[in-house]
Amino acid sequence: MLSNLFTILFRFALLLLIQVLILNRVEVPYLFSPFIMPLFIIRLPIETPRWLLLLLAFGAGIVLDAFSDSMGIQAASLVACAFTRQYIFYLFRPGGGYEPSHRPVMSVMGTRWFVSVTIAMVLLHHLLFYLIQIFSAGLFLHLFIKIMGTACLSVLLILLSEFLFYRPRSRAT
Repeated sequence: MLSNLFTILFRFALLLLIQVLILNRVEVPYLFSPFIMPLFIIRLPIETPRWLLLLLAFGAGIVLDAFSDSMGIQAASLVACAFTRQYIFYLFRPGGGYEPSHRPVMSVMGTRWFVSVTIAMVLLHHLLFYLIQIFSAGLFLHLFIKIMGTACLSVLLILLSEFLFYRPRSRAT
């Protein structure tokens, strides 16, 4: 359990550094800013209690808000992702359900599952983030384009990180 805690804290610190030092400074065609922090919520162990999920999401969001000047918007968006995570996981559950040994990673759960869950979580995060940040009836098209463009960019970035850094471990036979 202690090694799990160190892994979670390391992943949080790494994702936070990537988000704050690199991604917050990137704006692709002047409109889209990618977010990688939903990956933190996705990658938490499946058996994580809901109260702990919410607490970790709130803590991650507050720390990210402090570095990003987003005044609680990240915290609200990440807590909503953590709150709905079990429903999203239920929606995309494998045929036999989840086993305690399952980890929410592409190498264990499969590409289709991971891509589906990532798209759902990222769309939820971005929808809430941008609705809170710039909601205005007159800006509906701008809001829609920003949500979809940033979500596509974020999903691609998360999938790229999954392919690059989280390879399946070889099994001894």
